[in-house]
Amino acid sequence: MQALYEARQVRNRRRPGRRGLAPLEFILSLPLLLFVMALIVDLGNVSAWKVRGATAARQAIWRQRYPRYRNQDPQPVWWPANNPFQATMNVVNEPQPIFPTDQYAQYTVARGPQLASPNGSFALNVDLNHRLDMTRGSRRGTSYISVPLPLLPNLGPVTFNLAHPLLDGAWQFGTMPIPWGYNGNMTRRTLVLYPDDLTAQVPDLAQLFREAAMKMIQGRENPGLFPLDRDPTLNNRNFYPTVGGCTLDRAEVQNTLIRDLVNRIQGPQGGGRGGVPQNLAQAYLQYYQSLLPAPPAPAPPGVQEIIDQLNAFIASLN
Repeated sequence: MQALYEARQVRNRRRPGRRGLAPLEFILSLPLLLFVMALIVDLGNVSAWKVRGATAARQAIWRQRYPRYRNQDPQPVWWPANNPFQATMNVVNEPQPIFPTDQYAQYTVARGPQLASPNGSFALNVDLNHRLDMTRGSRRGTSYISVPLPLLPNLGPVTFNLAHPLLDGAWQFGTMPIPWGYNGNMTRRTLVLYPDDLTAQVPDLAQLFREAAMKMIQGRENPGLFPLDRDPTLNNRNFYPTVGGCTLDRAEVQNTLIRDLVNRIQGPQGGGRGGVPQNLAQAYLQYYQSLLPAPPAPAPPGVQEIIDQLNAFIASLN
Protein backbone atom coordinates (compact mmCIF):
# COMPACT_ATOMS: atom_id res chain seq x y z
CA MET A 1 0.00 0.00 0.00
CA GLN A 2 2.84 2.34 0.76
CA ALA A 3 4.28 1.68 -2.66
CA LEU A 4 1.01 2.48 -4.37
CA TYR A 5 0.70 5.72 -2.45
CA GLU A 6 4.20 6.79 -3.37
CA ALA A 7 3.60 5.94 -7.05
CA ARG A 8 0.45 8.07 -7.05
CA GLN A 9 2.31 10.96 -5.53
CA VAL A 10 4.92 10.72 -8.26
CA ARG A 11 2.26 10.83 -10.99
CA ASN A 12 0.58 13.84 -9.41
CA ARG A 13 3.90 15.69 -9.28
CA ARG A 14 4.55 14.98 -12.97
CA ARG A 15 0.98 16.13 -14.15
CA PRO A 16 0.27 19.94 -14.12
CA GLY A 17 -2.61 21.02 -11.94
CA ARG A 18 -6.13 21.58 -13.64
CA ARG A 19 -8.07 22.29 -10.55
CA GLY A 20 -10.61 25.20 -11.21
CA LEU A 21 -10.23 25.29 -15.06
CA ALA A 22 -13.82 24.15 -15.81
CA PRO A 23 -15.47 27.27 -14.31
CA LEU A 24 -12.90 29.42 -16.06
CA GLU A 25 -13.65 27.84 -19.44
CA PHE A 26 -17.37 28.31 -18.85
CA ILE A 27 -16.89 31.97 -18.00
CA LEU A 28 -14.78 32.53 -21.12
CA SER A 29 -17.27 30.78 -23.45
CA LEU A 30 -20.39 32.29 -21.86
CA PRO A 31 -20.29 35.56 -23.92
CA LEU A 32 -20.08 33.57 -27.13
CA LEU A 33 -22.99 31.36 -26.08
CA LEU A 34 -25.06 34.39 -25.10
CA PHE A 35 -24.25 36.09 -28.43
CA VAL A 36 -25.37 33.03 -30.39
CA MET A 37 -28.54 32.83 -28.31
CA ALA A 38 -29.23 36.53 -28.91
CA LEU A 39 -28.76 36.01 -32.67
CA ILE A 40 -31.26 33.14 -32.61
CA VAL A 41 -33.83 35.23 -30.73
CA ASP A 42 -33.29 38.25 -33.01
CA LEU A 43 -33.50 36.11 -36.16
CA GLY A 44 -36.79 34.60 -35.02
CA ASN A 45 -38.17 38.04 -34.15
CA VAL A 46 -37.11 39.56 -37.49
CA SER A 47 -38.51 36.58 -39.44
CA ALA A 48 -41.86 36.98 -37.71
CA TRP A 49 -41.98 40.69 -38.58
CA LYS A 50 -41.14 39.93 -42.20
CA VAL A 51 -44.14 37.59 -42.39
CA ARG A 52 -46.28 40.30 -40.79
CA GLY A 53 -44.98 42.81 -43.34
CA ALA A 54 -45.89 40.54 -46.27
CA THR A 55 -49.35 40.07 -44.76
CA ALA A 56 -49.73 43.83 -44.27
CA ALA A 57 -48.80 44.49 -47.93
CA ARG A 58 -51.45 42.02 -49.05
CA GLN A 59 -53.98 43.52 -46.66
CA ALA A 60 -53.21 47.02 -47.94
CA ILE A 61 -54.15 46.22 -51.55
CA TRP A 62 -57.07 43.89 -50.89
CA ARG A 63 -58.81 46.23 -48.48
CA GLN A 64 -58.94 48.87 -51.25
CA ARG A 65 -60.02 46.61 -54.11
CA TYR A 66 -63.37 47.58 -55.62
CA PRO A 67 -66.00 47.53 -54.17
CA ARG A 68 -64.13 47.62 -50.85
CA TYR A 69 -62.92 50.85 -49.35
CA ARG A 70 -60.16 51.52 -46.89
CA ASN A 71 -62.44 52.91 -44.18
CA GLN A 72 -64.43 49.66 -44.23
CA ASP A 73 -61.34 47.62 -43.36
CA PRO A 74 -58.99 49.66 -41.11
CA GLN A 75 -55.37 48.91 -40.38
CA PRO A 76 -54.86 45.60 -38.52
CA VAL A 77 -54.39 45.90 -34.79
CA TRP A 78 -51.22 43.79 -34.92
CA TRP A 79 -49.52 46.23 -37.31
CA PRO A 80 -47.78 49.09 -35.42
CA ALA A 81 -48.33 52.61 -36.67
CA ASN A 82 -45.79 54.59 -34.63
CA ASN A 83 -42.18 54.58 -33.49
CA PRO A 84 -39.91 52.74 -33.08
CA PHE A 85 -41.22 50.59 -35.94
CA GLN A 86 -42.16 53.41 -38.37
CA ALA A 87 -44.58 50.96 -40.01
CA THR A 88 -46.66 52.03 -43.04
CA MET A 89 -49.22 50.43 -45.38
CA ASN A 90 -49.84 51.98 -48.81
CA VAL A 91 -51.16 51.25 -52.30
CA VAL A 92 -49.30 52.10 -55.51
CA ASN A 93 -51.53 52.44 -58.59
CA GLU A 94 -48.75 52.69 -61.17
CA PRO A 95 -48.89 49.88 -63.79
CA GLN A 96 -46.15 47.35 -63.28
CA PRO A 97 -44.83 44.73 -65.71
CA ILE A 98 -46.00 41.33 -64.49
CA PHE A 99 -45.25 38.99 -67.38
CA PRO A 100 -41.84 38.81 -69.10
CA THR A 101 -43.48 38.89 -72.53
CA ASP A 102 -46.91 39.94 -73.74
CA GLN A 103 -48.33 37.02 -75.71
CA TYR A 104 -51.15 39.17 -77.09
CA ALA A 105 -49.14 42.20 -78.13
CA GLN A 106 -49.71 41.38 -81.82
CA TYR A 107 -53.49 41.73 -81.43
CA THR A 108 -53.68 45.31 -82.60
CA VAL A 109 -57.47 45.19 -82.63
CA ALA A 110 -57.39 45.56 -78.85
CA ARG A 111 -53.83 46.66 -78.05
CA GLY A 112 -53.03 49.20 -80.73
CA PRO A 113 -51.44 51.48 -81.49
CA GLN A 114 -53.31 51.19 -84.81
CA LEU A 115 -55.73 48.78 -86.41
CA ALA A 116 -54.80 48.69 -90.09
CA SER A 117 -56.55 47.05 -93.04
CA PRO A 118 -54.76 44.10 -94.69
CA ASN A 119 -53.91 46.17 -97.77
CA GLY A 120 -52.90 49.19 -95.71
CA SER A 121 -55.51 51.49 -97.25
CA PHE A 122 -56.70 52.81 -93.89
CA ALA A 123 -55.94 52.60 -90.18
CA LEU A 124 -57.79 53.34 -86.96
CA ASN A 125 -55.98 54.64 -83.91
CA VAL A 126 -56.60 52.63 -80.76
CA ASP A 127 -57.09 54.59 -77.56
CA LEU A 128 -54.13 53.40 -75.50
CA ASN A 129 -55.71 54.71 -72.30
CA HIS A 130 -58.53 52.18 -72.61
CA ARG A 131 -56.87 49.33 -74.45
CA LEU A 132 -57.56 45.82 -73.21
CA ASP A 133 -54.29 45.28 -71.37
CA MET A 134 -54.62 43.58 -68.01
CA THR A 135 -51.27 44.87 -66.77
CA ARG A 136 -52.63 48.42 -66.94
CA GLY A 137 -54.91 47.48 -64.07
CA SER A 138 -52.10 46.20 -61.88
CA ARG A 139 -51.73 47.68 -58.41
CA ARG A 140 -49.34 47.01 -55.57
CA GLY A 141 -49.87 46.94 -51.87
CA THR A 142 -46.73 47.96 -50.03
CA SER A 143 -45.58 47.80 -46.43
CA TYR A 144 -42.55 49.29 -44.73
CA ILE A 145 -41.33 48.53 -41.25
CA SER A 146 -38.12 49.17 -39.30
CA VAL A 147 -37.65 46.39 -36.75
CA PRO A 148 -35.30 47.07 -33.80
CA LEU A 149 -33.40 44.06 -32.54
CA PRO A 150 -34.64 43.17 -29.04
CA LEU A 151 -31.36 41.66 -27.76
CA LEU A 152 -28.70 43.32 -29.93
CA PRO A 153 -30.03 46.86 -30.45
CA ASN A 154 -26.56 48.27 -31.14
CA LEU A 155 -26.48 46.39 -34.46
CA GLY A 156 -29.18 48.73 -35.73
CA PRO A 157 -32.74 48.06 -36.95
CA VAL A 158 -33.66 45.72 -39.82
CA THR A 159 -35.95 47.28 -42.44
CA PHE A 160 -38.41 45.54 -44.76
CA ASN A 161 -40.00 47.16 -47.80
CA LEU A 162 -42.39 44.54 -49.15
CA ALA A 163 -44.94 44.55 -51.99
CA HIS A 164 -47.93 42.46 -53.04
CA PRO A 165 -49.08 42.87 -56.69
CA LEU A 166 -52.70 42.49 -57.73
CA LEU A 167 -54.34 42.47 -61.16
CA ASP A 168 -57.37 44.67 -60.69
CA GLY A 169 -58.21 45.52 -64.31
CA ALA A 170 -61.57 43.79 -64.64
CA TRP A 171 -63.01 46.51 -66.90
CA GLN A 172 -66.34 46.62 -65.06
CA PHE A 173 -68.63 49.22 -66.58
CA GLY A 174 -69.01 50.82 -63.16
CA THR A 175 -65.28 51.43 -62.73
CA MET A 176 -64.06 52.09 -66.27
CA PRO A 177 -63.25 55.75 -66.97
CA ILE A 178 -65.77 56.04 -69.79
CA PRO A 179 -67.18 59.54 -70.33
CA TRP A 180 -70.24 58.31 -72.24
CA GLY A 181 -71.96 56.85 -69.20
CA TYR A 182 -72.38 53.23 -70.29
CA ASN A 183 -74.85 51.48 -68.07
CA GLY A 184 -74.10 47.79 -68.41
CA ASN A 185 -71.61 45.14 -69.43
CA MET A 186 -73.68 44.42 -72.55
CA THR A 187 -72.95 47.90 -73.91
CA ARG A 188 -70.53 47.99 -76.81
CA ARG A 189 -67.03 49.29 -76.04
CA THR A 190 -66.00 50.20 -79.58
CA LEU A 191 -66.40 53.91 -78.88
CA VAL A 192 -63.83 53.54 -76.14
CA LEU A 193 -61.20 51.73 -78.19
CA TYR A 194 -61.72 53.48 -81.52
CA PRO A 195 -62.61 56.99 -82.72
CA ASP A 196 -66.05 58.28 -81.89
CA ASP A 197 -66.92 58.97 -85.53
CA LEU A 198 -65.91 55.93 -87.57
CA THR A 199 -67.70 57.28 -90.65
CA ALA A 200 -65.22 60.12 -90.92
CA GLN A 201 -62.32 57.70 -90.63
CA VAL A 202 -63.42 55.12 -93.19
CA PRO A 203 -66.35 56.56 -95.18
CA ASP A 204 -66.23 53.94 -97.95
CA LEU A 205 -66.23 51.01 -95.57
CA ALA A 206 -68.92 52.63 -93.46
CA GLN A 207 -71.18 52.83 -96.51
CA LEU A 208 -70.48 49.19 -97.39
CA PHE A 209 -71.29 48.20 -93.85
CA ARG A 210 -74.61 50.06 -93.96
CA GLU A 211 -75.51 48.42 -97.26
CA ALA A 212 -74.65 44.95 -95.95
CA ALA A 213 -76.65 45.59 -92.78
CA MET A 214 -79.69 46.72 -94.79
CA LYS A 215 -79.47 43.62 -96.97
CA MET A 216 -79.50 41.45 -93.89
CA ILE A 217 -82.43 43.33 -92.39
CA GLN A 218 -84.45 43.41 -95.61
CA GLY A 219 -83.48 39.86 -96.51
CA ARG A 220 -85.31 38.54 -93.51
CA GLU A 221 -88.55 39.65 -95.18
CA ASN A 222 -87.83 37.46 -98.19
CA PRO A 223 -90.38 34.62 -98.11
CA GLY A 224 -87.76 32.28 -99.53
CA LEU A 225 -85.71 32.64 -96.35
CA PHE A 226 -88.55 32.12 -93.91
CA PRO A 227 -87.84 28.38 -93.41
CA LEU A 228 -84.39 29.29 -92.09
CA ASP A 229 -85.85 31.24 -89.22
CA ARG A 230 -87.65 28.71 -87.01
CA ASP A 231 -90.46 27.60 -89.29
CA PRO A 232 -93.36 26.31 -87.14
CA THR A 233 -93.81 23.49 -89.67
CA LEU A 234 -90.41 22.16 -88.65
CA ASN A 235 -90.93 22.62 -84.90
CA ASN A 236 -89.16 26.01 -84.94
CA ARG A 237 -85.81 24.52 -85.89
CA ASN A 238 -83.08 27.08 -86.62
CA PHE A 239 -81.01 26.35 -89.73
CA TYR A 240 -78.76 29.40 -89.47
CA PRO A 241 -75.15 28.20 -89.08
CA THR A 242 -73.07 29.84 -86.37
CA VAL A 243 -69.36 30.43 -85.98
CA GLY A 244 -67.81 27.63 -83.99
CA GLY A 245 -65.32 29.58 -81.91
CA CYS A 246 -63.93 32.93 -80.83
CA THR A 247 -60.40 34.24 -81.29
CA LEU A 248 -58.52 37.47 -81.97
CA ASP A 249 -56.07 35.78 -84.34
CA ARG A 250 -56.82 37.16 -87.80
CA ALA A 251 -55.31 34.16 -89.60
CA GLU A 252 -57.32 31.71 -87.51
CA VAL A 253 -60.54 33.64 -88.16
CA GLN A 254 -59.92 33.66 -91.90
CA ASN A 255 -58.49 30.17 -92.34
CA THR A 256 -60.46 28.24 -89.74
CA LEU A 257 -63.60 29.92 -88.43
CA ILE A 258 -64.79 31.50 -91.68
CA ARG A 259 -63.91 28.45 -93.74
CA ASP A 260 -65.77 26.22 -91.30
CA LEU A 261 -68.78 28.57 -91.45
CA VAL A 262 -68.80 28.46 -95.27
CA ASN A 263 -68.61 24.66 -95.16
CA ARG A 264 -71.59 24.57 -92.84
CA ILE A 265 -73.56 26.69 -95.28
CA GLN A 266 -72.72 25.10 -98.63
CA GLY A 267 -71.19 21.81 -97.56
CA PRO A 268 -67.57 20.67 -97.74
CA GLN A 269 -67.72 20.21 -101.51
CA GLY A 270 -69.50 23.49 -102.15
CA GLY A 271 -72.52 21.88 -103.78
CA GLY A 272 -74.90 21.87 -100.84
CA ARG A 273 -74.43 18.28 -99.67
CA GLY A 274 -73.70 18.31 -95.96
CA GLY A 275 -74.70 21.97 -95.69
CA VAL A 276 -77.82 24.06 -95.21
CA PRO A 277 -79.52 22.96 -98.50
CA GLN A 278 -79.35 19.26 -97.63
CA ASN A 279 -80.24 19.76 -93.96
CA LEU A 280 -83.25 21.90 -94.84
CA ALA A 281 -84.44 19.58 -97.62
CA GLN A 282 -84.17 16.50 -95.41
CA ALA A 283 -86.09 18.24 -92.64
CA TYR A 284 -88.96 18.99 -95.06
CA LEU A 285 -88.72 15.50 -96.51
CA GLN A 286 -89.22 13.99 -93.07
CA TYR A 287 -92.13 16.33 -92.45
CA TYR A 288 -93.97 15.41 -95.68
CA GLN A 289 -93.22 11.72 -95.23
CA SER A 290 -94.93 11.94 -91.86
CA LEU A 291 -98.09 13.11 -93.67
CA LEU A 292 -98.35 9.90 -95.69
CA PRO A 293 -101.02 7.53 -94.33
CA ALA A 294 -100.43 3.84 -93.93
CA PRO A 295 -101.08 1.79 -97.13
CA PRO A 296 -103.41 1.16 -98.85
CA ALA A 297 -104.82 4.58 -97.98
CA PRO A 298 -104.07 7.12 -100.72
CA ALA A 299 -101.64 9.97 -100.09
CA PRO A 300 -103.05 13.50 -99.69
CA PRO A 301 -103.08 15.49 -102.95
CA GLY A 302 -99.68 16.92 -103.86
CA VAL A 303 -97.74 15.35 -100.96
CA GLN A 304 -96.12 12.59 -103.02
CA GLU A 305 -95.14 15.12 -105.71
CA ILE A 306 -93.36 17.28 -103.08
CA ILE A 307 -91.59 14.21 -101.70
CA ASP A 308 -90.37 13.32 -105.19
CA GLN A 309 -89.14 16.87 -105.75
CA LEU A 310 -87.24 16.87 -102.44
CA ASN A 311 -85.63 13.49 -103.22
CA ALA A 312 -84.59 14.75 -106.65
CA PHE A 313 -83.21 17.95 -105.12
CA ILE A 314 -81.15 16.02 -102.54
CA ALA A 315 -79.84 13.72 -105.26
CA SER A 316 -78.69 16.72 -107.30
CA LEU A 317 -76.44 18.01 -104.50
CA ASN A 318 -72.76 17.21 -104.57
